[in-house]
Amino acid sequence: MKTFLILVVVGALLLSVPLGIADSKRLETENIVIDAGSSNTTIKVAHISDIHYPNFGVSPDIVLEEIKANTPDLLFLTGDIFDESATEEDILDFGAFLSKIGKLGQAYAVTGNHEVALRHMKLYRKTLLDGGIILLENACIPTEISGKTMVIAGIHDNNAYELLETDLASYDENLPILLLAHRPEKWEDYLHANGNQRPLVTFAGHAHGGQIRLFGRGMLSHGEGLFPKYTNGLYQKEKSTMIVSRGLGDSDFPLRFYNPYHLPIVTLQL
Repeated sequence: MKTFLILVVVGALLLSVPLGIADSKRLETENIVIDAGSSNTTIKVAHISDIHYPNFGVSPDIVLEEIKANTPDLLFLTGDIFDESATEEDILDFGAFLSKIGKLGQAYAVTGNHEVALRHMKLYRKTLLDGGIILLENACIPTEISGKTMVIAGIHDNNAYELLETDLASYDENLPILLLAHRPEKWEDYLHANGNQRPLVTFAGHAHGGQIRLFGRGMLSHGEGLFPKYTNGLYQKEKSTMIVSRGLGDSDFPLRFYNPYHLPIVTLQL
């Protein structure tokens, strides 16, 4: 009986490996609702991160159809849309997808560590601009949706939120701030860098869901090492929220285990 149980356990473990890898090849669209106010204003955000083109993990057409089906007001691209290995041809090739994204709502992007290392940053910026996507590099911009004014801020990768202080100081501190920042491990810094002008919601990526997910927890992140704290979905602290995308592509460490590609659709009730 003992030998039989050992064989069952070993068999289950061996079976879980291909199942976990296969499960990671699909796209998971996660609907997240954040109740952040008493008004009747509802704003929908599609959160796109870590495509690492040309290493897109799922079909661009599938991602596009999922976004269209959810009719977002805002589209946030939170870095590593291109892998640092991307060529000029890759960037031009992916421009068609980005142009389609830019037509689905107000679209904003920030750089990730791979874009910072990209040899073709000038072409990258032009491709976003041509696609109707605003690249925020340590900048913020006010926008109004459904009669609700908010400030959308973005950090050039690995810079600090306080670099936005000069721009933010010109806005009413009661306006909701939606922050795009590639690295989730710096969330506490974002919360405390600018006094009362803290982000209501931060959108981040970078962690790739912790690569290997066991019992709902990521095991490894480039930014946080083993057993990272911020890898997936919704986190809340001090009346602020962070949404972390597990990403839509792969980079240096391509193995994903029980970690499907991830498209958060966030409904903000402001």
